[in-house]
Amino acid sequence: MSIKPSNILLSLAVSMLFAPLAQAEAEKQASPFEFSGMGFLTLAGGKILGSGDKRDVQGWQCPCFVSDYAQAGVYEDKGFTINPDSKLGLQGKVTAFRDWSVTAQAVFRGSNDGKPNLEWVYGAYDVNDNLALQVGRKRLPLLFYSESQDIGVAYPWVHLPPQVYGWEVVNYDGANLLYRDQWGDWSGSVNVFGGSETNKDNGYWTIYNGKNSKTDSRWSNIGGVELLMNRDWFEGRLGYMQSNVQNRQLIDANSQEVLDANGNPNRDFSDKIKQKIYGASANVDYNNLVVRAEYIYIDRKSANETDISKMLAVGYRIGKLLPLVSWADYHYGLPQGYVNGDETKEAHRVTSLVLRYDLSAAMAVKLQYDQWQDRSDENYRAALPYGDSKLISASFDMTF
Repeated sequence: MSIKPSNILLSLAVSMLFAPLAQAEAEKQASPFEFSGMGFLTLAGGKILGSGDKRDVQGWQCPCFVSDYAQAGVYEDKGFTINPDSKLGLQGKVTAFRDWSVTAQAVFRGSNDGKPNLEWVYGAYDVNDNLALQVGRKRLPLLFYSESQDIGVAYPWVHLPPQVYGWEVVNYDGANLLYRDQWGDWSGSVNVFGGSETNKDNGYWTIYNGKNSKTDSRWSNIGGVELLMNRDWFEGRLGYMQSNVQNRQLIDANSQEVLDANGNPNRDFSDKIKQKIYGASANVDYNNLVVRAEYIYIDRKSANETDISKMLAVGYRIGKLLPLVSWADYHYGLPQGYVNGDETKEAHRVTSLVLRYDLSAAMAVKLQYDQWQDRSDENYRAALPYGDSKLISASFDMTF
């Protein structure tokens, strides 16, 4: 997705707004501007194992394994591929007069045929040592690894558990206040955010509506808060967010224009559905023991829908080697009843075995085996590009 020009102008406007406030300080500095940058790379490849139930599902050659819903990262039963999880990212930050900055990040993805997406561009002003105002385009803080989900060395897996890290919107245009402090033996942060996002040709809905389809998603009136706390070997997170959700499908799975009730090309978004999202995370790094746990609950009562996702991973470090096993589960249902009394529509879980070896603090290699179990009801199971599948994948991850 390309960044809106209005977001760039907004970030620059914020920078210009706060520049005069620090002019006096700037005069004391020989060089008021500083530039810093970094990059990250994931070169990953994988292959579906076994025969499974071979079928074409709206253009997807299955059995399939979805590794990244937001970016339509799908391993199909078509042999070895490096497209779903490989990526290159570049980030730059310009700081001026110590108190204000502009940050931008572009990511080149294999799932997007190597085309760049400008994922971040925001201006920031440090009100004081504890409080910062940020305005522009950022990652939506839904989960613990949301901000670092493109940086492979930040987590143990080749790809994050898709049952938890799998939503149609991952960025937003807006503003947030970030407060960091120390409370006794605890340190942490509180992040209050708000904004909106319109994602065109959404990867998530490409998976559901067909490989050749085109669907736009809109989350409006986004508002939420995130609390992070850590002490010694424990780090925890609590989050809440709410928004309105709308979609519009423009192209169907057969590459045909979708028509409205009057026979004209569809250009209207669906009615707004209000959603509330609750999330919790816990990380333990105690001596050599590694535990990662996440839970997310999405309430769309106006549409009679709920989503429940959870994940647990346990590992043990042996020098530079980290063996880890993880379980991830997703359940989508209609809490007030469904056809024939079955309240489950879509459900699946993945069991993963992971080996990570750290070549250095900024470089790692990983090997992962995933077993996807499709537990959807009969109608959904036939319509979704899943099936029971097994995937073997490996990656080389680095930052530079």
